[in-house]
Amino acid sequence: MRLTQLGAGLIVCLTGIIALPTRSTEELAPRAFASGSTTCYSQCPSSVDGYALTSKNDLTDYFSQTVYHQCYYQSGGVACNYYDDGSLYSQYDSTNCPTQAPSGGCGATNPDSSTYFKRRSVARPQTNAERIIQARQYKPKRD
Repeated sequence: MRLTQLGAGLIVCLTGIIALPTRSTEELAPRAFASGSTTCYSQCPSSVDGYALTSKNDLTDYFSQTVYHQCYYQSGGVACNYYDDGSLYSQYDSTNCPTQAPSGGCGATNPDSSTYFKRRSVARPQTNAERIIQARQYKPKRD
């Protein structure tokens, strides 16, 4: 009897939680867009501090393994770095980079890979325990 009442109480409590997202934060679209199944793109700002965009690179920070997109202005002297969701990662010295990269729209395919970058998932680094387990599982071939 008591278990039935507890189960009924749980059902009542859980009915208010139906609207929660079923995906983790990493899988959701950038915060500017409501749909979690849409691939949304950001683009480098067309100009910064009066300098026009000259090139763009996708890079990974060596120490933190953070993937970011670097937008070059001038001849490599001015650069703005953005996360996949378009928020500012870092900037050089006194550069006045916008805190949010402009939206490039949403769609199934990247409209122009040289200009736009999309949010993507990045594998997390292994923990110490995972590295130890992996090292212990290694078995060299025997002749």
